[in-house]
Amino acid sequence: MQIEVAAFMLFILGVVFMLLEAKVGHGGLGALGAALMIITSFIILLFPPTFPGEIHQILILLTFGLDVILIPLIAFIIYKATKVRELKKIHDLQALIGKTGITKTRLSPRGIVYAEGEDWTAKTRNGSEIPPKTKVKIVGLEKLTLIVEKEE
Repeated sequence: MQIEVAAFMLFILGVVFMLLEAKVGHGGLGALGAALMIITSFIILLFPPTFPGEIHQILILLTFGLDVILIPLIAFIIYKATKVRELKKIHDLQALIGKTGITKTRLSPRGIVYAEGEDWTAKTRNGSEIPPKTKVKIVGLEKLTLIVEKEE
C-alpha cells in the first residue's frame, strides 16, 4: 500500500513541475524532470519493487530524505528564476534621466548608485560629495556613467 501512495505522490509532483515549467520554464529541462517523475511513478505501479524489509525501509527513508532536501531547493530556484525574469532591462539609457536611485557608496564625486534594478557608476553634477544610502535624481548621462544630484 505504501508504494502505491509514493507512486501517486511522485505522479502528482511530476504534474506540478510540468505546470510550473509551462508557466515559468526555459528550455524544457523542468519538463524533462517532470516527465521522468511521471514515467517513474507508472513503472513503480506496474512493477512494484520487492526488496527485503530492511533495504526497503532504507530506500524509503533515503527517498524521503532526498525529497525533503531537493523539493525546497527546486522551489527556491524556480522562485529566483521568476524574479530574474521580472527584472526590467534598460535598453534606452536616456530613459534613466529623471529617475531616482540610492547611492551605494560615497560619491566624491564618483561612486556607485543603484537605480532601476542595477548598479551604475555615477558622478555628481557639481562635484559635491553625497554620502551612501542617499536618494539621488539622475539628471544626465556621460557614456555609461550617470550624472546625479541629491534629491531634495
